[in-house]
Amino acid sequence: MDRKQFEILQEAVQWVVDEAAYQHRTNQGDWHPATYERPHEWNQNTWGIGSVRPETDQVMVRGVPYLPVCASACCLAGHIVVAAGEKMVLADPLGLMHGVKQHVTACLTCDGHIELISDRARDLAGLDDGEAMVLFDSGMDADAIVAYADGVCRLNGYELEVV
Repeated sequence: MDRKQFEILQEAVQWVVDEAAYQHRTNQGDWHPATYERPHEWNQNTWGIGSVRPETDQVMVRGVPYLPVCASACCLAGHIVVAAGEKMVLADPLGLMHGVKQHVTACLTCDGHIELISDRARDLAGLDDGEAMVLFDSGMDADAIVAYADGVCRLNGYELEVV
C-alpha cells in the first residue's frame, strides 16, 4: 500500500462512518446501504445499486455494450471505485429498462477496461486478496470496517484517522 492508496482507503472508511451515522440519525431511503434490509445498520450486501438514465450513452468494450449506472448506493468497495472517478456499468446486450434500480458488480476503469468492482477497489486501495475479502465482506458493519482497516493501515505503516 502506497501513500495514495492509503489516502483512498482513509477517505472511503471515513465515508462509511459518515454515511452510517447519517442513516442512523435519519433512517432514510430503502435503497441506501445503511437501511437496505436492516434499518440502522451498515449494509455491504451489494457493490452498487443504481439506475440507467435514458440519455446514457453506451460504452463498447470488446464488442459488448455497457451502460454507465448512476449509483445511488454502494458499499465500501463501490465507493472506492466511484470516488476514484470510475464508472459503475451494466452489460447491456439486450437493452435495460431505464430508471429501474439495478444491482451492479462491474466498473469501467479510467483506462477503459471492465473489472469487477471488488477487484478494482482492492487495487485502488492497495489491499491484498485476503484483506479485500475481509474488508468488503457483506457481514462487516461500520465499526468492523474501521477496526479492520485500521489494522491493515498500521501493518503498512500508516495511521487511520476517522472522526
